[in-house]
Amino acid sequence: MQINDKMLIFQKYLSSVADSEYMKNLDIKLILIKMISLIGDVLKGYFNYSSKDPTTNYSQLSNSIYEYMKNRICKNILSEFFKDNC
Repeated sequence: MQINDKMLIFQKYLSSVADSEYMKNLDIKLILIKMISLIGDVLKGYFNYSSKDPTTNYSQLSNSIYEYMKNRICKNILSEFFKDNC
């Protein structure tokens, strides 16, 4: 990601030509500090969620975070962020 005037610009870093064609009209720019805040909110939510879930398996952290990302709590965090910032 390129930081340009404290903005994150995603367009240049699409993984393939197909992605570029699909998303060529999509202009995503986020203010760096807001993106950092979003990541912090998601991580705080994950730690809160995982501390209350006895089935959380930290040896499979990527799976645990993946499951959290599908959870209503995380979806709400993301929805609120994008509603307020896009």
